[in-house]
Order: sequence, then C-alpha cells, then structure tokens
Amino acid sequence: MSHDVLELALGVALSLRVSEADESALVWLMIVGPPSDGKTATVLLLKTAQGVYCVDSVTENFLASGYRDEKTGKSAPDLFKEPDRKCVVIKEFGTVLSLRADKVRKFLGDLQAIYDREYSKATGTVGTIRGKAAFSIVACVTSATPHDHQQYMARIGPRFLTYRVPDLTEAEEDEGLELFWDASHEARKKVLVELRQLVAEHLVECMDRTFDPSRETPDQKRFINRLAKLVADGRTDVRFQKIHDDITGRDRYAPEVSQVEKPFRVAATPEPRPFAGPRPWPGSYDRA
Repeated sequence: MSHDVLELALGVALSLRVSEADESALVWLMIVGPPSDGKTATVLLLKTAQGVYCVDSVTENFLASGYRDEKTGKSAPDLFKEPDRKCVVIKEFGTVLSLRADKVRKFLGDLQAIYDREYSKATGTVGTIRGKAAFSIVACVTSATPHDHQQYMARIGPRFLTYRVPDLTEAEEDEGLELFWDASHEARKKVLVELRQLVAEHLVECMDRTFDPSRETPDQKRFINRLAKLVADGRTDVRFQKIHDDITGRDRYAPEVSQVEKPFRVAATPEPRPFAGPRPWPGSYDRA
C-alpha cells in the first residue's frame, strides 16, 4: 500500500466539500504507475466509505447513453445522477482510451461538459438529456497509458491532476514479496477489512469537522499565481507538423503550438466564506 496514494485519494474525496462551498474547480486525480504496484488496491480502501462511488472501468456511455429499448420503450438510466456529490473511484481508466476514436471523443466530450457541473446532450432517441452533477474522481492508469494515448491525455489533461507513483527500490520489492509469505490469506483479508473500516470512519470524521478557511496572505497569493502560470504553460497543446524541405528532399517535423491555456482556471477561487456544511450524501445516515 502506498501512503501517498491513500492520502491523496482521501484528499480528493474530501475536496468536493470545498468545491461546493466556493464553486471552485472540481478535483480530478489520475494516479499513474506500473502494473501490480498496489495503486488500485490502495484506492479501493475507500470502496466501502460513505460518499464513494466505485467502478472497475468506464465506457463511452458512462454518463448518459441516450439508449431506448425498441421493445419496451424504456430508456437507459442516466448514470451521471448516481455519482452526484460523491467521489468516483475508477480502477482502470485506460480501458476507455483504447476504444475506437469516435467513442473516446464522445466520452471525453461528456467529461469536459460535466466538469462545469452541467450536462446537456442531444440524442436522436430520447431527446435532450440535461442535468446537473458534481463529483470528484480518483482514477488509476498504468504508466504506458499516457504514452500510448498522448492525443487523448492532452485533451483531458487540463481537467486532471496527475500523480506518478515513485518506483520501488529492489530492497522495497523484496520486502513486499516477503509480506506475502509472512501471513496467511485469511490474515491479510482480515487486515484489509479492518483497514477499509478505518478509512471509512476517518473520512466521515473529516467530513464532520468545521470548515472555515482563512484568506490567503499576499505571499501565498503571489506563489499561487506563479504556480498557476507554470501549470498553464505545462498544459500547452504542442503538435508536430510535417514540413517538406525542397533542398534536401526530406520531410521534417516542427513543433506547432496550437493551444495555450490561461492560468485563471488553476488560480481562480472565490472569496472564502463560512461553510454551513455539505449537502447531505444520498442515503446518508443518522450517526446518533
């Protein structure tokens, strides 16, 4: 288990409380690491926590398909309502990026729309699907995904923060392998159940705490502004165009900056104000 990944996942789950308080940007986190490094097992510790919506993978119709059964006339449910006000945990995000290009573009378009909290999609079967939803995301991908799907990653990059899991040393790998032999399967299973329960209880405890942020100092504002410009520059969409050299008769590729993001999305945060409490989770329970 990675302590960094667990803390970040908890932070994303709690971030929706802040985003709804001041209508700031939703926090979507992509955790990148090699296969079998424990990132998925770590984020799944949130699986049983209140306010968490966990899925193995997503398809192009993750939010709304617009499908209607010709025999019954019933429409498929609009899934974007289910994760509303929750933290969506996606075990494998790279699966959807491996679909046909038209399906991937459809999925990314839906994601970009829901990032602004309002969803509107015109269909030829059930008319226009409209709705509002806000949710945070923790998604896991393998290290090869950003390389294999650079075009798609560039499109969703401005919406997602990315955390790359540090590589393990050989000594850490040997220590991890020994853990499999030190305890039985039943013992490991029991520890995981207890750990999930502790994570769930900790998340509820944090949600119940008073939320009253203080204003940023002038130094903090200047630092955040510089970071916003740095992040915006890092998200610049750079493409390579082919240029034919008449003298040499060869083709070469030159970088072309097609889109430069502005820093306002990263830095913009309304004035902090007292927080009366989050909207209740669907199916929330009385802890008394």
